Amino acid sequence: MLAQILAERLKMDINQIHVRMKVDTETTPEHWKSVGSRGTFMAGRATLNAADDVINQLKEVASCVLRVPKEDLEVANSRVFLRDNPSIGLHF
Repeated sequence: MLAQILAERLKMDINQIHVRMKVDTETTPEHWKSVGSRGTFMAGRATLNAADDVINQLKEVASCVLRVPKEDLEVANSRVFLRDNPSIGLHF
C-alpha cells in the first residue's frame, strides 16, 4: 500500500519503489486488535509528507543545475524536467 501511495505522489512506476519496514504486525503485533486502517492512515500520511519533501529537494537541486525557477519544474517518471519542455531535465 505504501509503495502505491509513493508511486502515485512521485508519478512513477510502482515497480521502482521498494518499501522496507522493520515492524511486521504478523510477528510483532501492537496488541490483539486489528489496526490495519489506522496503520495505513498513519504510515500513508508519513509517506506523503516524505514524498513532498523529496519532490521539493529534487526541484531545488534541479533548479540549480538547470538554472530555472523550481516552480517551472515537474517530477514524473523518475525525472525532474521543465514543465514547458519535458525534454530538458534530469533523471533520478
